[in-house]
Amino acid sequence: TQSSQNMVALGLIPNLNVIAALPYISTSASAGTMAGHRGLQDASLWLKYQPFEHKFGKVGLKTFVSGGISTPSSNYSVDFLPFSIGLGSTVGTGNAAVHVDFPLGIYTTFQGGYQYRSNVTLDRDYYYTDTDGDFYTDEVLMPNVANYAAMLGWVRKTLRVEAGYSVMNTLGGSNIRRQDMPFVSNEMDASRVGAMFQYRVPSLPILGLTGNVGYVLSGKNIGQTLAFGGGVLIQFNCWSPKAK
Repeated sequence: TQSSQNMVALGLIPNLNVIAALPYISTSASAGTMAGHRGLQDASLWLKYQPFEHKFGKVGLKTFVSGGISTPSSNYSVDFLPFSIGLGSTVGTGNAAVHVDFPLGIYTTFQGGYQYRSNVTLDRDYYYTDTDGDFYTDEVLMPNVANYAAMLGWVRKTLRVEAGYSVMNTLGGSNIRRQDMPFVSNEMDASRVGAMFQYRVPSLPILGLTGNVGYVLSGKNIGQTLAFGGGVLIQFNCWSPKAK
């Protein structure tokens, strides 16, 4: 699987950002005759707000809350996992995070979130799951998802590095049956470790370079994948604040 994550974030006021994203996904088989899929996946829009910030001596504390929605931007097939480019569900997401800054540029972040997922429609009017048996309908009930993460990082002038551990817990769903393909409402649970860096180019302050790596330690109905990524970040002022 290869993906291009196209994202823009706009700071509306000092404590509020609006974030939009539209990824492009491409899948292919490493062996066999199965054909992969490609196309635009789910368009997303979020609001991120910082309600609290305080210094306790040399330790700084910030809290963040965010909420948003994502929905399919193209009519891709959801009934062809693991080659489908998405699950086809409209998802409402809420997250909360606590960020603590320590001396010497060290910081830690703890966050948790919940995803409410709408039902999806198949291109057939019958399916079977190991938990509930036969369904004579094209509509599939999608279980919701809870996720948690903890990160430890270090930032100094133009460089930031971070390592973290995250858990995804699907609240219900079925299992992949023996000699069968994955299904859109499977209970997909996973614990992951990952690391990332962000480097600001000193001679061009608006430009940043990013890289990341992630690995699935354990899971259920999900692949034990190793993923690498890289990106370019451009940050600039859209307007200057008016003098009071």
